[in-house]
Amino acid sequence: MKHKICYIAYPNSIHTYRFISFFAKKGYETHLIAVNSINSDFEELYKKLNNFYIHRIYSTKMKIIRFFFEIYRIREILKKIKPDILHALYVKHYGWVASFLGFSPFFVTVMGSDVHPRRNKNFLSKIFNSYVLNKADIITSNSIELINLCCPNVKIKKKMHIIRSCGDLKKFKLMRISVLSDFRPKLNISEKDYVILSSRGMKKIYNNILLIKSIPYIIKKIENFVVIMIIGNMYDKKYFKKVLNLAKRHRIMDKLRFMNKIDYNDMPKLYNLSDVVLSIPNSDGIPTTMFEAMACGVPVIFNNLQIYNELIVDKKNGLIVDCREPKKLADAIIQILTNKRLASRIVKNGFKTAQEHGDFDKEMNSLNKVYKKFLR
Repeated sequence: MKHKICYIAYPNSIHTYRFISFFAKKGYETHLIAVNSINSDFEELYKKLNNFYIHRIYSTKMKIIRFFFEIYRIREILKKIKPDILHALYVKHYGWVASFLGFSPFFVTVMGSDVHPRRNKNFLSKIFNSYVLNKADIITSNSIELINLCCPNVKIKKKMHIIRSCGDLKKFKLMRISVLSDFRPKLNISEKDYVILSSRGMKKIYNNILLIKSIPYIIKKIENFVVIMIIGNMYDKKYFKKVLNLAKRHRIMDKLRFMNKIDYNDMPKLYNLSDVVLSIPNSDGIPTTMFEAMACGVPVIFNNLQIYNELIVDKKNGLIVDCREPKKLADAIIQILTNKRLASRIVKNGFKTAQEHGDFDKEMNSLNKVYKKFLR
């Protein structure tokens, strides 16, 4: 008889898909309760999975009514499928709903923005987050620092496990130049251009405007470069408009390549094409994109956040910069592009970091061991 794991999570996330895909392939009967509509790309991905079932909940947009409706509907679904484990991926909303179901064992995965104090100043959010962390039997997080930030309670810390959100190192790896030959023409990038990649998405937290402001400073030192900015599925439209208007005012649109949609299988190519990758949000967990870039042999520039200190040593396996000033970011980018010895050192040590700490299969196998402790 197969053990059953039921996930409550955002269905249009590659992280959700990778979780489910891994454990479905492990032989678990996996279920996803989707309280959001699923886009066509992910519909196709989920259709290809074996041992997997989707349960859709269509609810009202009125938040309070929606919350109680989802609790009612999910309870009915759980009675029907009788899972061995309930796992919410993300504390906000998904964890909130799961914590009121009265189900055990209940796992919750802390992602970063869902519990980080900078992103959760609302009093009710803090109360709900605290309730979820107290109710959960197991809490997984990708960062020790994140645990210290959101869990001062010693009892809560005792049920925490570090399970990092990592890259697929079979997919994200060094590639031959010939494999990348089609990408430059598609993006109108010449062979002589350096490629600067901003892969986190288009939201205020990711400091896209700071990057735009840094470009005129880079141009003063280096002319032949292009900045690729991935917009992502969940982008902020108003913020994107501000980014575009600022770029037009600075007359740097020719330096920018916006990618609204990119196949996950093409991401390794994009990293391999890049000369430097930026990870400069105002707050963060330990991002998957960091490991993916490192595994592809690309140097990464980080904002000066305490959370990165767990794994990043400045000028050894990454370059840390205070991202409050555009010129400082520009100087860091110029340093990577012009100082080959520094870039080579960061690439070499970054690759080791990805192999030691960023292997998705290794981390999921660690989670599987925790699952097994709760399975009869």
